[in-house]
Amino acid sequence: MFHSLNGQYVLRGLALLAIILTAIARAGKRTIWLAVGIFVMSLVQLLIFIVGGMLTGSSEEHVTPAGSWVASIHPVTGMLIIFMSYRLFLRSRALLRAAQPAVARAAAGSTAQSKPGLHGRLAAAGA
Repeated sequence: MFHSLNGQYVLRGLALLAIILTAIARAGKRTIWLAVGIFVMSLVQLLIFIVGGMLTGSSEEHVTPAGSWVASIHPVTGMLIIFMSYRLFLRSRALLRAAQPAVARAAAGSTAQSKPGLHGRLAAAGA
């Protein structure tokens, strides 16, 4: 029960949140499409059971051999979702690290500019 709830609600909700956040962050087309791919793969996970059950006549109570073969795709797509999520994490971390030096340079530049101004004002005031 927890497995299906996580797959249907938690994973899909987090994937949708990742799409929204990557778009807001302007992380680039490839990163956004990677997040979209995770969401799509979560839908594929569900469709494997729906379509596989319809085509093979399998159900939770009665599993046919053909249904077992179709269901064996489920862990493969699950591993693909894990791999894609890891790649999204690596891309996000790389984007964050690339942005940090720019923020640090901007902060250092504004601090360096404000200090001489402050010292200049103190010297002009005779302090």
